[in-house]
Amino acid sequence: MKKWFLSLGLIAIFGWYLFLRQSGISSAQTVTQPQNNDLPAPSNTSLPPTTDISNTPPITKTPNPTGLRDGTYTGSRADALYGIVQVSAAISGGKLTDVKFLSYPNDRDNSRAISQYAMPILKSEAIRVQNASVDIVSGATLTSEAFRESLSSALAKAGA
Repeated sequence: MKKWFLSLGLIAIFGWYLFLRQSGISSAQTVTQPQNNDLPAPSNTSLPPTTDISNTPPITKTPNPTGLRDGTYTGSRADALYGIVQVSAAISGGKLTDVKFLSYPNDRDNSRAISQYAMPILKSEAIRVQNASVDIVSGATLTSEAFRESLSSALAKAGA
């Protein structure tokens, strides 16, 4: 008997919910702030005196240097579980111009396939963004994370 009363109660509550939802009545009420357009205007509307800047020399913007020193820097060895990733970063003109893989997971067929797929993507992304904050390559998460670690240490040596 208790199950019947509980079931009927739940059905009644659900029916009431549907009724309120369809009729557009909601339990939440919107509170609006009263608008008072009768406020007086501020009395102190004077502006501070302006400064004549006609004799001021123009500001010239200089490019923001990256702080990277030119050269080739070897990153630390990073464990990717199925092998070690180590890269070298080539810096020219203060920019990352090339990334070479010195070691990568390659002792199994699957590891070689994943590395061959991920390495060009990681390299081009790093050169594009000019840092080690590259996106993870799907299917090569561990290799991508190890690449980030190794490249970060190489760029740190370059002065980034």
